[in-house]
Amino acid sequence: MNAKATYDLQLAIMLLMSIVANCGYASAIGTDCVGVRQRWVREFDRHGRELSVTHYLGDGTPMLLCRRGYDPLGRVSEKSAGDGASEALVNEYAYDIRSRAVAVSSGRYSQRLDFTPGGNVSRMDWCADASCEPWHSYRLGYDALSRVVSAEYSDDDGRRGIYDTTYDYDLNGNVTALSRRGVVSSGIGGEKYGLIDCLAYSYEGNRVVSITDDGQEVYSYGAFHFVDGSDEAEEYTYDANGNITSDLNRDISDISYDVNNRPHRIRFSDGGETRYIYGLDGVKRRAEHVIPGIPPVVSIGAAVSGATVTSTTDYSGAFVYEDGELERIHLDCGYLSYRDFSGSRLAEPEYHFYQRDHLGNNRVDLRSDGLVSQITHYYPFGLPMSMGYSPESQRWTFGNKELDRIKGLDLYDFEARAYDPATIRFYRPDDLAHKYHPISPYAYCANNPLFNTDPTGQVLETAWDIANVVAGVVSLASNVQQGNIGAAVVDGVGVALDAAAVIVPVVPGGAATGIKVYRAGKTASNVVVNKATKAASVTSKKTTREVVELTNEATTAKSDVVYPSRRAAFRQAKRDAGIPTSQNFTTHELGDASKSGNSGRRSIEYTFDIPQPYGRENTRFIQNHYEGHVFPDGTVDNRPHWNLHQPKSSQKFEWEINHYYY
Repeated sequence: MNAKATYDLQLAIMLLMSIVANCGYASAIGTDCVGVRQRWVREFDRHGRELSVTHYLGDGTPMLLCRRGYDPLGRVSEKSAGDGASEALVNEYAYDIRSRAVAVSSGRYSQRLDFTPGGNVSRMDWCADASCEPWHSYRLGYDALSRVVSAEYSDDDGRRGIYDTTYDYDLNGNVTALSRRGVVSSGIGGEKYGLIDCLAYSYEGNRVVSITDDGQEVYSYGAFHFVDGSDEAEEYTYDANGNITSDLNRDISDISYDVNNRPHRIRFSDGGETRYIYGLDGVKRRAEHVIPGIPPVVSIGAAVSGATVTSTTDYSGAFVYEDGELERIHLDCGYLSYRDFSGSRLAEPEYHFYQRDHLGNNRVDLRSDGLVSQITHYYPFGLPMSMGYSPESQRWTFGNKELDRIKGLDLYDFEARAYDPATIRFYRPDDLAHKYHPISPYAYCANNPLFNTDPTGQVLETAWDIANVVAGVVSLASNVQQGNIGAAVVDGVGVALDAAAVIVPVVPGGAATGIKVYRAGKTASNVVVNKATKAASVTSKKTTREVVELTNEATTAKSDVVYPSRRAAFRQAKRDAGIPTSQNFTTHELGDASKSGNSGRRSIEYTFDIPQPYGRENTRFIQNHYEGHVFPDGTVDNRPHWNLHQPKSSQKFEWEINHYYY
């Protein structure tokens, strides 16, 4: 794969990238080299915020993938896609005082959220399609540990309870009982609703050993629900690492894993198999499904077996191949499809765009002309409802993760591990379970899926980290003007990541002791600011992981570190101030640019109230000097940074840890 990046030398407004499909990979999977040539044009404003992304396929007509508008606090207020002719591809966002996205509206998907005093989602209203009728609603109930215990459904058509769910848990967060209502049959007489799942779980420690279902029989074709395929006392077995090795309810006789605990082969009792191949980086490169055929009708005494059907899916970055032919290319805000809903090849590839909810789940799949290809509604834990519209069966849905339905697997690929939305459990324990001792290593999102996300199957994140991302100026332009192209690349990638993260708008954050920023390349760069030139220099080294880790060693003052993004610097400032990184600010206000001889430089001040013993609170302030500032001695610092600030009566911070540049 060949890539090239260039920058506009005035304000680094434009980022161009050309990528050519890897012909060596195409040959390896037994197909001709597609020779796909792409180019992206990314436009930024003077604050380093991404304004638009335009995609060029070969010499064809450019397609606008995303265009964003921002409010005065730097939050995404509007996002559009396509050629602008369809209002269906325009999204508008509204926020509350805590910068939570309380409303999303577009021509094909709209959503409203209400919250409890503790910050949990108490009610979620949504609608899809052009008419936006009916409005659907979930009222959520929680226990004292903020775990979802109930979801009561209603809609504008007067229907109540037809998609209700309830959940019970043990002290470790393992679900012990689950009830789920939905469509039990559909046909000429219409849809009939009932209790599709009534599950009772049996455990040994955190490992489920059997699940019984006392729900009604489901006769609706393609319906999602738990299939109780066994009545054995032990329906699930495990290896020494806690990975499920057999699942009798799914007719899985054996699952083998590689040394990294990734599933390598799944064997079914009927002789079918699913095999996976991974790269050295642990990323899935191929999925191969072997499906036994049905024996033909023959004369008595003849021994004839049915033909075996084998299908393969290959993954090469954004490229997805089906049986050796290019099927799709994943893009910003959607994908490029090379097949229609029947699987036939299209004469020209077709652009599709996603309409997403506050968690990043794909709700509506739209073509570039605004026509709906697919609508997906979800139960709270990600199981699709039967009321969706899915002629094309687009597989990337909940959490933008691929759903594998072949052989009745019905598992989401969350990269590090597979997730079962019917039982609301992962198929193997969390690699980082030692960071979350109070939570079962098999639980999904601490059993609060309306508040938390798990983008990789390893790190639990809150959906409201968007509150910690605000407007600011990055050092991209100054680094380009100083000729520090390496540092500019780091800045540019950081800006792109921050901008892409707020599309939903949701910003998954890092829950680790160090600041880890995932990059698209394999080079880690340490960026340090030269106090004399006020510009950043960069030193690079090869690494086997696609991660930049900034560690504050005793020999390096924090004031000498430029963090790769606004958000990374903000989270470190919160840590040093003793503020939980997941805590939202209490108030925020624009700083007075006329104070302290600040030469009209603007800032935003955020107030955090930290609970103390005996009901007291300690107030912390963090300021975003996104235009730099002027020190009391007259020194001018043009670099954007976060600044820890305390009231006059409080203890001051040392200057060395007071500034967090980005």
